[in-house]
Amino acid sequence: MVVEYGIMSNKWSIEAEDKLVCYAAIIIHLGSNGYNMVMLYNEECKDDQWAFSSNIEERLKEIFGEGVFAFMDKHTDEIRAALKTIKKLV
Repeated sequence: MVVEYGIMSNKWSIEAEDKLVCYAAIIIHLGSNGYNMVMLYNEECKDDQWAFSSNIEERLKEIFGEGVFAFMDKHTDEIRAALKTIKKLV
């Protein structure tokens, strides 16, 4: 699956077999500089938006079904592979 995401006037794409792996890689890619402001542009991801959430930690827990760091620990190799697919679109 390819997920397109962005912050302000920047837009990227990332690819992985699982959207949650994409999301985890997006969080790592953007780090504390803006992962809480990222918008997801795929239609199939519209219900997973976490941008500007009043409680980002709880929102991510809803999306991942567990803590995001617990998810990352279980999927390290897949996340690393996804990070290598990031392409700048705008």
